[in-house]
Amino acid sequence: MALFSLNEMNKQKIKSGKTVICENCGKEIYKTPQALVQKHHYCSRKCFSSHYRKGQFVICAICGKQFWMENWQLKISKKYYCSRECWRKRDMSEISKKISNTLSGRKIKGKFIKCSYCGKTIWKANCFIKKHNFCSNKCKCNFRKTDEETNKKIAKSNKGKKRTKEMREAQAKRLKGIPCPAHSKRMTKKWRDNNYVQKQMYARNVMPNKTELFLDKFLGNLLPSEYKFVGDGQFILAGKCPDFVNINGQKKIVELYGDYWHKNDNPQDRINLFKQFGYETLVIWEHELKELDSLTAKISNFNSEHK
Repeated sequence: MALFSLNEMNKQKIKSGKTVICENCGKEIYKTPQALVQKHHYCSRKCFSSHYRKGQFVICAICGKQFWMENWQLKISKKYYCSRECWRKRDMSEISKKISNTLSGRKIKGKFIKCSYCGKTIWKANCFIKKHNFCSNKCKCNFRKTDEETNKKIAKSNKGKKRTKEMREAQAKRLKGIPCPAHSKRMTKKWRDNNYVQKQMYARNVMPNKTELFLDKFLGNLLPSEYKFVGDGQFILAGKCPDFVNINGQKKIVELYGDYWHKNDNPQDRINLFKQFGYETLVIWEHELKELDSLTAKISNFNSEHK
């Protein structure tokens, strides 16, 4: 009985196979007898997937980039987009025409109504008409700030609600964790941007509290058409949102500090910060609102100085 080494056995195995041509790229490849049983032969997975993939290369309608699309994707629309960014930049006029053509045969019952905040005429279907209707989310948020009925409803729903010790302990457990320095650096950069702060104030629907409303009325009676409340994000300076700003040509700011929330704050820091931009600042504490005589003298002296 003849004995063969491993190399000789491997050589015999190699001779027993055949060289075939890749059906996708035309490259010659060797196949073992076991692999020759298959009907189709490919040199790599890339050639295998590209051969069975049915579609074509198309050009993006926005940026002109060439990319591959499947046949089922080509049937969806006549215009093609390579990414979501290009898809967002598409022309909406054609889409609105298509929607109007599809709805032209139907009879949708509706009527023209006025926006509850700005008074702009808008068309709405009967199923979407409510007590208060708005043309945009901006008008909706501004209406909530000024409407007394909605504020009363919110006050009634929150009236009498008190958090127990168990609720406070559970909240403390949820918030307990290791701070992330990278995240804090990112957020400090963002909060220095005036546009980001203004967007956050608008998204959180910031409204004046009772003390701010009282001071707003007091300033309106004492100095009419001099100071305006901008604590809801209308005016941002150095990443900070002042409470009242002079609108009569003077670069002056009035800040209202609460006795509880600002007890650890130094008002001179805020005065020095706004002074860099040429603004003079008057800080009024919450307990000073009780002494109206001294408050009137303090505000009038501040307003008459450096005119």
